[in-house]
Amino acid sequence: ANRVWIVNVGDLKPMEVPIEFFLRMAWNPARWPAESTDDFMHQWAAREFGAAYADETASLVATYLKYNGWRKPELLSPDTFSVLNYREAERIRQAWRDLATRAETLHAALPAAAKDAFYQLVLHPVKACAIVNDLYVTAAFNSLYSTQQRASTNTLKTQAETLFQADADLVTYWNTT
Repeated sequence: ANRVWIVNVGDLKPMEVPIEFFLRMAWNPARWPAESTDDFMHQWAAREFGAAYADETASLVATYLKYNGWRKPELLSPDTFSVLNYREAERIRQAWRDLATRAETLHAALPAAAKDAFYQLVLHPVKACAIVNDLYVTAAFNSLYSTQQRASTNTLKTQAETLFQADADLVTYWNTT
């Protein structure tokens, strides 16, 4: 494919970075082979947020894209990750929580002029995915504990409701602020 490349950018908002990589690759395939994604990500991050923040920004974006490769947020359900085997659900939840903490920390350190762009391109997707993964893992444990008739079932129900509200608050902030 070196003569005509076609990309559907009808849903550009959450896909700016991968679409830009695709388009740059299409423009000059020799300059941007598939193995150059790390180099591209670092250059993109430096261009958008400055060299001082490029390493961490590139790492955050690459990591949240990798984590979403485990399961796209729209395909999650309470039974996606195992709550019984190898602490899978807990490890997934903690990985997302750690990533969100890193993104929040970097956002706080950025100059004011870069905060809105960082929020849109990095922090919001990381937080949104962290919340939805946490919500489904919490719902999975709630379901398991309910079948086991544990007293902590109600605590998990409250945690799930809190996460559901956090997701709604994030959407409201995105759409209004």
